[in-house]
Amino acid sequence: MNPKNGTIVHLWDLAPDEKSQTTDSGLDFSAYTTVIREFYAKHPEYQNIPKSYLMSFLTNPNFKTADELYEMAVKGEMRIHF
Repeated sequence: MNPKNGTIVHLWDLAPDEKSQTTDSGLDFSAYTTVIREFYAKHPEYQNIPKSYLMSFLTNPNFKTADELYEMAVKGEMRIHF
């Protein structure tokens, strides 16, 4: 449990380099938000894909880069219509 805000955090859901990253407000999730922002910026045609769905591809052991997410979208390996 995150002592700063009382939320439950499962470390196994975090990317390996995120397990020890903290900020003054708790855990630092910028590795996830950076990938999602980069994906939307590079590929605005996919902005209809919900962030929560993209997050399913960013948890261990499936952590993907923005480019890998794009490749999955193009190849039909992820749902793109919502």
